[in-house]
Amino acid sequence: MAKTPGFYGPAFEEHYRFAAAGYFLSFAQAFWPLLLLVAMRLRARGARAIAADLGERALTLASAIFVAYHLTTVVPIMGMASRFFFPCLPALAVLAVRTIPWVDGKLQERLEWLRDPIARTRVGLAIAGLIALTSAAHGVDSAAVLIRTLGRPEFARFTPDEHYAAARHTWVGLDELRILPDNLVLASTEIGLPGVLLPRKAIVDLAGLQEPLLTRDGMPAPEVIRRRRPDWVYLPHPHYRELAATIFNDDDFRQNYEVFSSEHFGAFMGVAIRRESRYYEEMLRIARSHEVPDALWIRSGPMRLHGR
Repeated sequence: MAKTPGFYGPAFEEHYRFAAAGYFLSFAQAFWPLLLLVAMRLRARGARAIAADLGERALTLASAIFVAYHLTTVVPIMGMASRFFFPCLPALAVLAVRTIPWVDGKLQERLEWLRDPIARTRVGLAIAGLIALTSAAHGVDSAAVLIRTLGRPEFARFTPDEHYAAARHTWVGLDELRILPDNLVLASTEIGLPGVLLPRKAIVDLAGLQEPLLTRDGMPAPEVIRRRRPDWVYLPHPHYRELAATIFNDDDFRQNYEVFSSEHFGAFMGVAIRRESRYYEEMLRIARSHEVPDALWIRSGPMRLHGR
């Protein structure tokens, strides 16, 4: 997942300041042979020669602009974000393939023994083996996961119970919420897994990626909550400090929602329950079933805050 900077506040951007550069280094480490060949081609031909070739100029400029955009404009917030650079791989591959004949010619000029086709084949196999070995570390884990997945008998079917179990420390009560009627409305900054596991329930995206009131209309999050009236709110991810402060400081939210802090559950995100919801009693029972033993109840004005 990637987001636009300047929307979530300075604390959010500070946390992910160097994330894009780190993921690009990971991408470069995985595909260094292509980048090396492209760099050699740029140096060999020069800017003027490339500018004269319309195809190479388009590929080079498009790739450079694409990478620069992701390095300077996009905020990657999830693991494996080096995949965001994959769209430029075809262009890099074309440029790299066009460089191989030039490299071959230069090597034959300097090393006469490489003019022998058998010798060139051996060198090519050695280089291919080196590339495979250096890139293997990036593929071993993925290959192992794929092998384990393909070997599982339930591979061909979706098994939600496993996903519910894995999500309990992030989305408290997610498995119990599926039992409630489908007109229950949820809200969260992290909606990927809830959207998959609760496909018939409406989910308000407090991060704004799928909520036009936030991103398109610029409506504050508390106002979105007032309009959409979610019954169950997963409190913002800890990295959304400014967003969380805006919601918690809103008088209407404090008046109408009962809040359970993340510490109350020993989980990653807390929960807020709308008091006027028709499912209030059921939701309160779900929340209390996840209480940690040493949780304390703290009253803070009209909003009752459950936490340590």
